[in-house]
Amino acid sequence: MTNAGVGIDYSVLDETASRFAIIAAEGFSEISPDMAYIRGVNNLAMSGASPDKMMITLIAAPETSEQTLRDIMHRFTDISREQGVAIIGGNTVFAGETSSFCNISVTVFGKTLIERRKKLLEKVKAGDKLVIIGEAGRYGASLICSKKREELRKSFSDSYLEGILNPEGPSHSASDIESLSLTDIASKLIDAGAIYLHDVSFGGIYRTLVEMSEYTGLGVDILHEKIPILQSTIELSEFYNINPYQLLGTGAMVAAFPEEKEDSIKSLLTSEGLIYDVAGVFTTDKSRVVHSENYHMSRSLGFYESDEIYKVLSAV
Repeated sequence: MTNAGVGIDYSVLDETASRFAIIAAEGFSEISPDMAYIRGVNNLAMSGASPDKMMITLIAAPETSEQTLRDIMHRFTDISREQGVAIIGGNTVFAGETSSFCNISVTVFGKTLIERRKKLLEKVKAGDKLVIIGEAGRYGASLICSKKREELRKSFSDSYLEGILNPEGPSHSASDIESLSLTDIASKLIDAGAIYLHDVSFGGIYRTLVEMSEYTGLGVDILHEKIPILQSTIELSEFYNINPYQLLGTGAMVAAFPEEKEDSIKSLLTSEGLIYDVAGVFTTDKSRVVHSENYHMSRSLGFYESDEIYKVLSAV
């Protein structure tokens, strides 16, 4: 009924039922069942839906061991049990001639209330605001730190690196799925007045803003100082000479809302204890601009070929 495309990463399969619309979305990872699942769930969450079924596709090199495939499927079995999401099918394909890669794709199915679905059909207008929830590039920085820790220890202390891996402190023990899933907050944002949601993933916050502009047909004007980001993410990005605003941002999202809903949106996010800031507005001018009052600069955003993380890591 509604196809996924640039700026909207889910499809509406059916909304003829009296209370619910049926939604599908896909997630991908080159190495991790958890991340493929999370990315699918977060794409699904942008419709206000929560997952209840999934299908799994593995595309593996001929040299991929049987044990690797078994381990991946054992993990999905655990995820299915832990999250209450049934595995209803899938496929395993061997492709290529060398290496031992295994690309993982998860299609997640769920449902959202018709009332929420109707709210997301409201047209975004010039003057509507954007709130960024979660820090830019935080997950990408954490992943780089995890994979490159020995190299980084030559320049940074262990306690500093631990802070990148665990920004919320050593007592924080939530799993990736629990800490990065957007399902709960997305539905609450729609109920509070948000009319368009987009999760941050590959390409970082800049890519997300460009896709939102593309989808709405409007421009965006963003204040650089209002984009939440950890100082450690900036410093790690400087170390590897990458742009943290184009760095993998799984777990963050952007919501659009009419100006009159700002108080209810802020109240919700504050009560949930989330890091956020109202960073800009949609404009009739179709330019996509990030400007800084502190540095007296303005940058036009465009589509980028690759996430910055691939300059440091080969697979995510």
